[in-house]
Amino acid sequence: MFGRRILLLSDLHIGSLKNIPYVYNTITNIFDKELLQNRTDAVIFLGDYFHQLFKCNSEYTRLAINILSYLMLICKRKNIKVRMLYGTESHDSDQYGLFDYFVKCDDFDFKVIDKASTENLFYNCKVLYLPEEYVYDKNSYYDSLLSGRYDYIFGHGIIKEGMPMVRDISVSKDQRTVPVFKAGELARISKICVFGHYHVFTDMGNEVYYLGSLFRDSFGEEAPKGYGIIENDKFSFVENGDAYIYKTYIYTKTSPIFQDEGAFTREILKLKMKHKGIFSGETPGKLRLVFDLPSSVDSAFKEKIKNLVLKEKCITAVFKDDFSNTSSSGSMEEKYSYILDDSVEVEDKIHNFINEHYNYDMPIDNIKNYIKNLFKF
Repeated sequence: MFGRRILLLSDLHIGSLKNIPYVYNTITNIFDKELLQNRTDAVIFLGDYFHQLFKCNSEYTRLAINILSYLMLICKRKNIKVRMLYGTESHDSDQYGLFDYFVKCDDFDFKVIDKASTENLFYNCKVLYLPEEYVYDKNSYYDSLLSGRYDYIFGHGIIKEGMPMVRDISVSKDQRTVPVFKAGELARISKICVFGHYHVFTDMGNEVYYLGSLFRDSFGEEAPKGYGIIENDKFSFVENGDAYIYKTYIYTKTSPIFQDEGAFTREILKLKMKHKGIFSGETPGKLRLVFDLPSSVDSAFKEKIKNLVLKEKCITAVFKDDFSNTSSSGSMEEKYSYILDDSVEVEDKIHNFINEHYNYDMPIDNIKNYIKNLFKF
């Protein structure tokens, strides 16, 4: 076991970002750095390689194939194993058949993992794979696997302590659903456990982690993005310094920028100096300015703020008083954060919303069928 080195990537969501050269170059640069400049034994993808279902002539389909082809050429030359876990159904959409050539060709050590299973990845190194699956009963489905002992667990799905926004979703036992694991049960049976699905790198203690996504494509994902390395039985997170910048600034009612127009203008100039790359276009990204306007600010001043902000394409302005019909915008944002969270499955978003608003526990399978029928042609 000592000396083994593994590269971990999760939630690439090919197709989420429209800048294809940026996505290709960022990922292949990581391959060059970690696989060409360092001895590496395996590459593990922790699900959600794709962002959505693509047509065969889509530019994103070509991107997905080109990235993996680049990787496999390196892995063939350097004898590196590659494992790709199935992720969220609404993202991966059963598209891993695109890589059947690499699966079937003896020149490559490549496997797609779509069922919970174990493997002796290396000599004296036992791995448990937990791709995302819909099951009727978690305990019976995983019982024999979760009673074993492993060096590493690689998975994609929900860990209760890492995704509190979905931990209370309840589903009838006669309906299939995505299982909710506990950090403790995974830690007890492994030295290191790393999951994909949640887009924020999260250390849940006892060597259980959410790796998080490699890219940043929206506000609310301002935490560091990156990939993982396991070396000498130690896990480390490597930040992607090239991730798009999405930065939020909140101005409360007591902020000095509301004192006069000059104060606000100076604040904008300060932001321009701090984020020169964004404003010049050299660094991809955007700023979000959230204004909690005091009652002393008249509508004319608010319009001047809007007009100034609208001149800057890389700035998005949000005015909290626009949500005055709600009791508390902060609590509303917290309550419904799962709706805008790409880590939460579409079916779970719908189920949770119906459960909260109508006190009705609609079966997950019914929701999935409704969604399929909606897009039938």
